[in-house]
Amino acid sequence: MQRVTFKVQRATFKVQRITVEVERITLEVQQITLEVQQITFKVEWITVDVQRITLNVQRVTLRGATDNLQGGKDNRRRATDNLQGGMDNRRRATDNLRGSTDNRRGGTDNLRGATDNLRGGTDNLKRGTDNLKRGTDNLQGGTDNLRRATDNRGGATSHLCQRV
Repeated sequence: MQRVTFKVQRATFKVQRITVEVERITLEVQQITLEVQQITFKVEWITVDVQRITLNVQRVTLRGATDNLQGGKDNRRRATDNLQGGMDNRRRATDNLRGSTDNRRGGTDNLRGATDNLRGGTDNLKRGTDNLKRGTDNLQGGTDNLRRATDNRGGATSHLCQRV
């Protein structure tokens, strides 16, 4: 199998009959115009990805493809229902955020409305900053205890010296 590439600006073919047997073909076409008296395609499988198509057809006959087209319409309806389900999930996520705000506060404050919870949340942030300062003070107290323990060791050493 050879590979052939044609780059043609403009071409005109007048052919009485043509037969082409191709294993695989890829067409990248900017614009194509076909004036055909009669054409017959025998295709086992075809996939067409189309951005936009306009068909001016005198007469068309589809056998077996009509049911598949109706199935495609049903699939679109199901996709619309899935989008509505996604909207419901967003509402549930908003409710969970409100619950998180309530959990930070005390049990009595949970009875307040959503607007009050927002104000209370700002107050809790300030209280949290105060707790951090208190924690720093406790650390300094722990340092003092360590000094006292060092003094006790010094006392024990002096007792040993007296016994000897």
